[in-house]
Formats: sequence, structure tokens, C-alpha cells
Amino acid sequence: MKKAAVLERIKEAKKSHLEWLQLIKQLRKGEVESFTIPVRDDECDFGKWLLDEGVKLKRLEGFEILELIKKYHMELHENFQKIYEICYGSVLNLAFMKFLRIKKELSSQEKRQVKEAYKKILIASKELVKKLDFLQKQVKLSDEKVFENLLDH
Repeated sequence: MKKAAVLERIKEAKKSHLEWLQLIKQLRKGEVESFTIPVRDDECDFGKWLLDEGVKLKRLEGFEILELIKKYHMELHENFQKIYEICYGSVLNLAFMKFLRIKKELSSQEKRQVKEAYKKILIASKELVKKLDFLQKQVKLSDEKVFENLLDH
């Protein structure tokens, strides 16, 4: 694979993450239904990229930044899962509750927990984007030969 293609895929992955984050912001405003947002880190488009091409990039010498990207990505989804569980109950009940569109009334403590988890999502997202920007710079500075046959396997 050419370096330009690797850069394009990183750009697309970053865009996918930002779209996911936008859904979270819209959810907070009540503009979107919660069941339209992937909860687990392997369900969203960014997570799929990270588990496929991100893992392959991580094998390259000097690309350890992907470990931090993975860490922040997992933090995002762990905090979104907390929000989901507070608002809808157990993860095991999510599919049924999604179907019925059940959302419980939140106590003041639960509202604080949701707010804190949302703040953590924003912080982790900011760090993830910084690390993706660094990854893009790292790829740009790398020799084209580094990426030959990398993502084609």
C-alpha cells in the first residue's frame, strides 16, 4: 500500500471518530436516539479500522502511538457504556430496551455520573485526535518503503 493511501485511511478513520462524537453531542441535546450510536469499541467504524489497519500499523517500528490511540478509544466507549447503563439499565437489557425505547428518569446522582462520563468522553476524544494527528505526521515523515505490502495482507 502506498503512503498516501495509509494517510487517507487514517483521515477517514479520524472522520469516523468525529462523526461518532457528533452523535454523542446530538444525543446529549436529545436530537438523536441512543440506539443509533455504537456502544462497544469494536462496533464503530473507527474501532473497526483500529482493529484491522491500526493493528497492522502498530507492528511497524516506531508506531507505538497506536497503543495510546487504542487506550483513548476504549476510554470513550467505556464512558459511553456507563452513560448507556445509567440511562437504560444493564447492557444485557439494552437490545430489549432499545426496542421499547425505554429511558428511565435519572436521579440527581445519576445525572452527575452521566455528566462526568460525558466530560471524560470529550477529554479522551481530544487526546485521541491529537494522537491521530501525530500518527499522520509520523506516516508523512516515514519512508514510502515502510508501507509496502503493509495493509494488503
